[in-house]
Amino acid sequence: MRKILGLCLVVVASNSYALDIESNVKDFEKNGDWNNFAITDPYFGSVMSTRATTTDPDTKITFVVNFPTSEKCQPFIELIYPLQQANIENIHNDIFGNIQVDTNPYLRVEAEEVVESGTNFTFIGFSGKDITNDLKFGKTVSANFRRYGVVEFSLNGAKVSINNAIDTCEQFSRS
Repeated sequence: MRKILGLCLVVVASNSYALDIESNVKDFEKNGDWNNFAITDPYFGSVMSTRATTTDPDTKITFVVNFPTSEKCQPFIELIYPLQQANIENIHNDIFGNIQVDTNPYLRVEAEEVVESGTNFTFIGFSGKDITNDLKFGKTVSANFRRYGVVEFSLNGAKVSINNAIDTCEQFSRS
């Protein structure tokens, strides 16, 4: 889990590298409130990961379903919380939270909370294996982690974006 989360930190955390990553986004597609795209290797152009994402317009918190090709497209979910200012210390904690699609029973998840010194984001990442399919058929997903409160995301367009991300990942997945 740390390897995948670390990759995402490099993508988002370093402003100069983030600009390079933006040029390595491939096949960006908008579906309702969701987007899907692939991230390619900056040197060889191969697909490293595909993603389906949505952002809450009020809080600017982003819900990401990652499908890394190196992990045989096993879903990994991240919540990305913007910070008001850059953090001055590294934070790596195991935390628990609840994820709920519509009025279905909530799923208790163990996640990793990561903030790297000098970045403006908090990442909360966990396995998406038990929830990804439910995301495709619901109307909303809620996440509740201690100290972060409840945030709700629309699932309008999630099914198409998640399926597109899975299909693209499987085309490039390393066996």
